[in-house]
Amino acid sequence: MKTVKVMNIVVGDGIPKLVVPMVGKASQELIEETKIVANYGADICKIAVMLNTTTDVLTLLDATNEMQIFLLIAQL
Repeated sequence: MKTVKVMNIVVGDGIPKLVVPMVGKASQELIEETKIVANYGADICKIAVMLNTTTDVLTLLDATNEMQIFLLIAQL
């Protein structure tokens, strides 16, 4: 089986990983979901969002930084 490395998580090696899909219409929705998911020990969060404009893309990129911080804090 091939493995895939996502940051420091290796999928396809060792114990099964918990991948949580998150769907939102706005960046703020995804940030709120991340706060919840971070408390449950998810290994990877898969994000699906509908983007309508370039501004949405830039906002989402900013939001992913904030989401990553919540997930890193939860690992401490």
